[in-house]
Formats: sequence, C-alpha cells, structure tokens
Amino acid sequence: EVLDEILAQYRVVQHGVADELEMGLRFLDKNVEISLNTERIGLLGLGPAGQVAIIDVSLHPDERLLQTGLKHFDWVLRSAEELKKRYAPQINLLQRPKLFLVSPGFPEAVKLRLRGLEAVEVILVEYRVFLAGE
Repeated sequence: EVLDEILAQYRVVQHGVADELEMGLRFLDKNVEISLNTERIGLLGLGPAGQVAIIDVSLHPDERLLQTGLKHFDWVLRSAEELKKRYAPQINLLQRPKLFLVSPGFPEAVKLRLRGLEAVEVILVEYRVFLAGE
C-alpha cells in the first residue's frame, strides 16, 4: 500500500497537475524525509507568492490524511530555513505554507475538523479514477 501511495503521488507530478491545484504552483521535490526513515512528505511545491506547498495524496478517503498533513505543515514551519537552503532561495518565509490534501473523497469528520482550523490554509482536492473503457 505504501508503494501505491508513492506511485499515486508521482503520477500527480507526472501529469502536470500543479496548475490544477493552484495556478503558478511548481513542484520542488517528492518523498521528502522529515524524520529518520519513518515519515515523508509526499510532494513539496512552491506557490506563486513563494510559499511552501505541502501536497499529501491518498488513494482512499481517510481521516488520517488530515492528521498527516497537519504534522507535515508543522514540520515545514519548524524547518523553513532548512527548506529555503535546500530547495529555493525564493521561498518566502513570511508566507504561511499551504496544505493540499488530494484524495478521491473526504469523510465528513475531516470537513468538520477544518471548520475549526483558521491558522492553516487547507485545500481539499478530490479526484476520480477512471479505468480504461469507462
């Protein structure tokens, strides 16, 4: 299942979905390790205003995607200087990161939790998978 998640995230990059998420968004990296061999951010991007974009992808509707995304958001806030050195001197540290959660659907519990989150900009992106012949 982990391999499927990684492949799904890679396909998002390969199919040029960046502008579908946000006009002017460009990708910086995939599978960014944030703790020693235990957790990775699926995709990192750079928004048009220089803010870091965190893109977490799931193959199934899952409440844990929000928790994972918020953990990644926190890591980006704590690691902003490191990210700027590693990826892009044009990262604007005054801009708060954006969190994109990409999934074929979102449980109602996720939508309810988002109502109480004001400090984090979370964008929910739903996708559909079509099999050949559909």
